[in-house]
Amino acid sequence: MEMDEIKNLWKKQTARGRLSGSGSNPKILDVIYFMEKKTRKKYIIASAALCIDFLFFAFFIFYLDFFTKLSLAGAILIMTAIIMGMVSIWSTCIPFRKTDLITPGIDFLKSVLDKLDRRKFLRIYLIPAYLVMIAFGLSMIFSEHLSMISSFWKAVIYSASYIYIIVIYIVTARKEVRNEKIEIEPLRKKIKELIMQMDSE
Repeated sequence: MEMDEIKNLWKKQTARGRLSGSGSNPKILDVIYFMEKKTRKKYIIASAALCIDFLFFAFFIFYLDFFTKLSLAGAILIMTAIIMGMVSIWSTCIPFRKTDLITPGIDFLKSVLDKLDRRKFLRIYLIPAYLVMIAFGLSMIFSEHLSMISSFWKAVIYSASYIYIIVIYIVTARKEVRNEKIEIEPLRKKIKELIMQMDSE
């Protein structure tokens, strides 16, 4: 066995010991694992809700004939945002291979950091962009199919739809920010410290 392979194996064993903790200290590897299980459950619920929305607009597109080109474009824009949203959230999942759980190396730690950073980017930039796409798509649909009602009811429907989108984002974003501060940041800091220690050895 070459010297580099011996060194990498030793680093993995060292990482395993440091990630496992001791005594009453929480095991970092277990924290990552159970955090990911909770995150995946949340993603499954979000994906189910997004799939229902997707099927709702697909039904109008393929089974009803009152869509004009503008409304069709709006529905397609909403469906595109839904698909992109699902792809984006699942792309942030942390992969857990058996070898990573037995002998987690520096590459595994860096992949965890990368996924955590992607989730933050998703929350701050991508989700608002997808919500804007959905709001714009709704506006395209409303602009045609609400043309016959009074201005008052137009304002009510537009306002209710946009307020619903904004409230959903604010509620979920506040929860994610709180989770980021309490759970993610301390974990990120510990992982960075471990990577620096392993790089220096």
